[in-house]
Amino acid sequence: MPRVYTLTDLIQRSKRRCDMENDPSIAPDEWADLISEAYGELYTIVFESGLQYFERALQITTTGAQTIGEPVDHLSTVQVAYLVDVANRRYIALRELMAQERTIISGATIASGNFARAFALVDRQIFLYPTPPPGQIYEIRYVPQPPDLNEPANVDVVTPDGLSFLIWNVAVMASAKTEVDATLALQRLEAARDRFTESVGLRALNAPRRRILDIETDVGDGEWADRLRW
Repeated sequence: MPRVYTLTDLIQRSKRRCDMENDPSIAPDEWADLISEAYGELYTIVFESGLQYFERALQITTTGAQTIGEPVDHLSTVQVAYLVDVANRRYIALRELMAQERTIISGATIASGNFARAFALVDRQIFLYPTPPPGQIYEIRYVPQPPDLNEPANVDVVTPDGLSFLIWNVAVMASAKTEVDATLALQRLEAARDRFTESVGLRALNAPRRRILDIETDVGDGEWADRLRW
């Protein structure tokens, strides 16, 4: 379950932590900037743990072009999949190409009724191999960029340790602004960072990783030209 706070609440908590409830030396919009910066670090810890906690999905209908634009808020691709059966929501995952493999299957043609089997993310564009016909639906599953918390918003800190990490992080940055001794805040920040990193790592590793075999797309040794069935 998400652990959500409003930006207003986080600003108030940060002021209390720094004993600055009535101190005007940091303006309200600057408090929001500090929280936004700290939240970006929190978000990255979750993302780098391998936990797709913030994952989103975007469906694209092909036009006959080889490329589709990546989502405007794209941070990292989780998967690209072809929606083979709309009624039953059945997908077939595309395989991500290494740079060396892209030239091997460049220019390949696609048989009628078939679909792209692989993709590559290059310069804000997702290339599909082979080029699919118009009217097919592909779903991009991705992790978006962390939001910029410069306006009233609900903020998911994931766990109680995430809240502690964020507030102490803001306290450290605020102390630099006010020239207050940050020793305690730094100690508490690093302790919260360790607890939070471990907790989201445990959530990501709830099941051991294993090799996924997809009989529709899986081929061995990178032998795309000979073994992929277009």
